Amino acid sequence: MTGLRWVLNKLGINNGRAKTPPTGDSGDQPPASDTSSPEKVETPTEAEREGLGRMVEDRLQSCEDVWGSGEELTVAVASFNVAEKLPNFNDHTGLRKWLLADADCIPDIFAVGLQEIDMSVATILLESSSSKGSIWSAFVESIIQEKAVYTPLEPCTIGGLLLLVFVHEKHTVHSVSTASVKVGYQGNLANKGAAALRVSLKGRTVLLVNSHLEAHENRKTERNKGYKSILSGLTFGTTRPSLKNMVWEGVQSSELPKACRIGTENSDENGVLQDVDYAFWFGDLNYRVRRGSEGESRTNYPALLHHDELKQMLFSDQVFLGWKEGVINFPPTYKYVLNSNEFSAKRRPAWTDRILYYEKPSARGSLSTAILPPASHLLHQNQLGFNSPATQDSFFSCLERDKDRKAYVDPSISPVISRGPSVITAVELSPPGSPPCELASTVNVPLKYVQQVVGSYKSFDVMLSDHRPVLACFKIGCVTPDPLKARDFINNDEEIQKQLHTIMP
Repeated sequence: MTGLRWVLNKLGINNGRAKTPPTGDSGDQPPASDTSSPEKVETPTEAEREGLGRMVEDRLQSCEDVWGSGEELTVAVASFNVAEKLPNFNDHTGLRKWLLADADCIPDIFAVGLQEIDMSVATILLESSSSKGSIWSAFVESIIQEKAVYTPLEPCTIGGLLLLVFVHEKHTVHSVSTASVKVGYQGNLANKGAAALRVSLKGRTVLLVNSHLEAHENRKTERNKGYKSILSGLTFGTTRPSLKNMVWEGVQSSELPKACRIGTENSDENGVLQDVDYAFWFGDLNYRVRRGSEGESRTNYPALLHHDELKQMLFSDQVFLGWKEGVINFPPTYKYVLNSNEFSAKRRPAWTDRILYYEKPSARGSLSTAILPPASHLLHQNQLGFNSPATQDSFFSCLERDKDRKAYVDPSISPVISRGPSVITAVELSPPGSPPCELASTVNVPLKYVQQVVGSYKSFDVMLSDHRPVLACFKIGCVTPDPLKARDFINNDEEIQKQLHTIMP
């Protein structure tokens, strides 16, 4: 190294970059000579940092059983079109029965979606806040808190919609964000639309959407368009926290693995469903019983259910692609004479009030041992005689199943489970009359799954409105992280360390 170069190096100037003297270089006198090239300081590009960050996230997701322990959370979802009626604080037996349906079930997340709280011009056109919303919020929370101590999250409201979400006090919530979309009259009015909330906890991000779609029997196309408009229009103010951030929340940056300090987050969202692990869509979806059911008795529910618009479209993937619904074994939820269990003569009875659930296809990560009920219990025939893929969804939703759901439609077919060394590998179809398969006490299933609790999808005789409220409970797979194990995993992962060495040799 020449004397001038040595001086510049001592001053921290090296082609515009700061330079640390080589190890062993001491004293104030320049060395006599040094013919070696100056050391190059590599700075990863933003693309390289994002690539490393994605790799860390992917590796954490695919190996959760290495650094965390599986945990199952319960999610309760309730929906009611209240038709602008207020709760009766002096006589609320029906509403309590709805919200406290299962005394032994203490949900970790409890979501309540209300529709048509206030349909006044001020609320629908001017989107003014309504005192009715405050009354319903206080009423619902007073009942929910009887279950356990819950933390109410930020309420979300638009027009006549109100979404209330409560998280059990024992859980740490990493992020909460709300969004709303109006789709009435080509997106100009809030008489129809959605109020949504996204919450992250236990290594998972959950989306909850309370919606009210277009009414009337001849408006199926508009309902489908409304769903798509809501899905594309939901914009949350913040991106969801990465799994990395949830694992090491509160840990100082200096204590993180080097790959996590170098790798950055990719904030680009590829659609609202791509940014969550699980989603629940509920409300007055307004899907009707199709024309062609005129000859069916108004009380022949199995026959009517065969003509249900939403069931048929879910099966044919015409709308709500990737969403599932539990078995319907309750009467139509609309339209009733007020203060009566009699159907109104003005409308054909229909299941307008629904609860759907969704699991991100790429969500399935590592495997963990879980106890499942016998297949004969999960794969029961619908009590109303309606057999569809939803009949099997309670079981197949938590397994890697054949994507061609039509293979499981025939109600006379009994499924037989074939298991490999570590995970269920195939579903074979046995001939009619074969005994239902009884699973062993444990099978390996992914840590990420959503499974509706069998028998929890119900309606309730609350005569406050011309609708009937519904409720369903779900189990979702989550992970409790061990930050030290996660750090060791990242530091010893060959793929990550190879990538780190590539961008920072």
